[in-house]
Amino acid sequence: MEIKDVAARYSVADRTVYRWLTRGIVPGATHTDIWRVPEEGIQYLDKLFLPRVAVSGELSPNEAAVALNVDVTSIRNWCVSGRIRGAYRRGRYWVVPAEGLNHIGKVYRYTSTLS
Repeated sequence: MEIKDVAARYSVADRTVYRWLTRGIVPGATHTDIWRVPEEGIQYLDKLFLPRVAVSGELSPNEAAVALNVDVTSIRNWCVSGRIRGAYRRGRYWVVPAEGLNHIGKVYRYTSTLS
């Protein structure tokens, strides 16, 4: 994956991913001045990001979007329409419970296979 793809997946800035690569925090290689993160680098980042979600039981819309591999706007729309069970607002931001995400994930995967 390229830097911009990794940044979008984990909701961080491109510069942050570049810093991880140049400091050796995440394995990567350059090819014609383009950094690429191999599969083991993605697996390492998954281990860093995903346990935090499992402990709290609550996700941000960005984390939910990464988990379902959908756009964050879809997650927000599903929160507003009530399709994600138990989603609530904390100030300006939506909070998505992991149980609600499990339900919507099953529904989303089922309907996406129909098309």
